[in-house]
Amino acid sequence: AKLAYTNPASPREGEEYKPGPRFYDRLRFDFQGRIRLRGEDLEAESVGLGYDPLRHHGAESESAGYTMNELLHLASSSAKAQRHMALRALAGVLEAAHVPMQLSEMSCDKAVVVCEDYIAAGQDASPKAGFGLGWREWHKYLVDRTLA
Repeated sequence: AKLAYTNPASPREGEEYKPGPRFYDRLRFDFQGRIRLRGEDLEAESVGLGYDPLRHHGAESESAGYTMNELLHLASSSAKAQRHMALRALAGVLEAAHVPMQLSEMSCDKAVVVCEDYIAAGQDASPKAGFGLGWREWHKYLVDRTLA
């Protein structure tokens, strides 16, 4: 039982995601700040480690990557290496948010497409910064996170 965390995370078969209000809270990111969509897996051999380093044993342990909340939590860690990794990932997220993208690029992520703000954005095909929702929404999210 003490070493249970060392076992691979078991996938949740047929998990249904409940509708949620926050698109940005459901996004997952890799160590460089790039979006990791659920269902998009790394080949362990391509990393050369024999395992996917983006797996963890927190919430949604079967999904690769880290949410903004998880990265912010790691950024306050007392372990220097964890803080460094989280701050580098957060810097990458901030940089990636400037790149215009179409919201439809997220359509294969089951947890994201049920978010109220994703649904409210509709089928707007124009590329926007802020991961497809627009710079204003991204800025509002960041301000809300810092005031929370």
